[in-house]
Amino acid sequence: TKVQLQIRQDELHSAEAIVEKLKQQHTEAVDKGKSLESEIKQTKIRLDRAGKLVGLLEDERVHWKTVVEGLASSKASLVGNMMLAAGTVAYLAPFPADYR
Repeated sequence: TKVQLQIRQDELHSAEAIVEKLKQQHTEAVDKGKSLESEIKQTKIRLDRAGKLVGLLEDERVHWKTVVEGLASSKASLVGNMMLAAGTVAYLAPFPADYR
């Protein structure tokens, strides 16, 4: 009977070791799950911010496109505007008529 008791105790210790190992694996899996949930939440926040940034940059692109179109139309009349400015300065400047 002592031999049978020893066998049963060894089996019990073996089963307890297996249970402990499974508990440890469960704890690790739960921790990993929490870590992954946190990472998912953080990734969603980053994705949301990236979407907002893309929207704002799209608005900025439209703004700069308008500015570029305005500058392109100004470029076409730049030489004429410079001639008008030079003539106005020459005519209205405080120079005597001899220098004009």
